[in-house]
Amino acid sequence: MTSQGNTSKALSDIGKRPNTRSRSREIQSSEDMPPFEVAKNIWSKSLSHQKGIKPRTFEELATRARDMELSIANRGNNDLLVPEVRKEKKEVKST
Repeated sequence: MTSQGNTSKALSDIGKRPNTRSRSREIQSSEDMPPFEVAKNIWSKSLSHQKGIKPRTFEELATRARDMELSIANRGNNDLLVPEVRKEKKEVKST
């Protein structure tokens, strides 16, 4: 194989690799954003998947964004986000 062939193969291989540097910059930039901007970005990304669900108020937007953040953070965790409250029955002894 010629040196020109090696160069073109190397360049084509570079084009096939995932660009991890731009992804890490994207993650870092979201950490520097104020919470409202993060919520707005999450919501706009999810709108492409859920066209029928639109928030009516800012509170709905913030609540749904927070719910999405929690579900992403707990992905793979089978525990409930809110623990179940169980009422224990008090046993009364009859005399």
